[in-house]
Amino acid sequence: MFGSYILLIYIPLKSVYTYTHTQWDGSIHIQFVFKLCATTHTHLSLTSVTQQELLAENALLQKNVTRLKKTLADTTAQLSDITRETETFRANQTKMNSELSFHKDKTSLTSRHLTRARAESMNLTKESQSKDKDIEALNKRIKKLETQLSLMTRTEPSLTDIDAEREELLVLREEKEYLLDYLDQMISVLDGKPK
Repeated sequence: MFGSYILLIYIPLKSVYTYTHTQWDGSIHIQFVFKLCATTHTHLSLTSVTQQELLAENALLQKNVTRLKKTLADTTAQLSDITRETETFRANQTKMNSELSFHKDKTSLTSRHLTRARAESMNLTKESQSKDKDIEALNKRIKKLETQLSLMTRTEPSLTDIDAEREELLVLREEKEYLLDYLDQMISVLDGKPK
């Protein structure tokens, strides 16, 4: 049933020799491997494998290869997706950095404009306060002149003195009107509504 056996004895060179005997129906393979070592011991390895077992093992190997190929393809696809997402992220990051730089420049420019506007506002406020003092001084002079004019009218001064006082009073009133108008313009500028 198992066919014939063969025994080979060689010079002790640690060489391996294989003899395969196939049964007449092709279903059984018998391998005898003999190795003669430097010592006098002889090792016998006997393996009996059917054709169906070999086919099953080959099918299993093919299945494993197919699975590994699929895993490799999936991994390659995932790597491609990750690479594409990374490139998109880097592009978005570059765009965001550019926009951030633009906004920083714009903010810096706006800050400079705001600082300049505040300085101008402070100057206008100081000038307005100065004009207020001038108007107050003019009011005092007008009242003083009006008092003097009233006294002069009661004491019947000369017409020349009265006309001179009236003329000075008119000049002061015109100057007061001019300063009041100028002050209104300043207030309009401070409020952001030029008159």
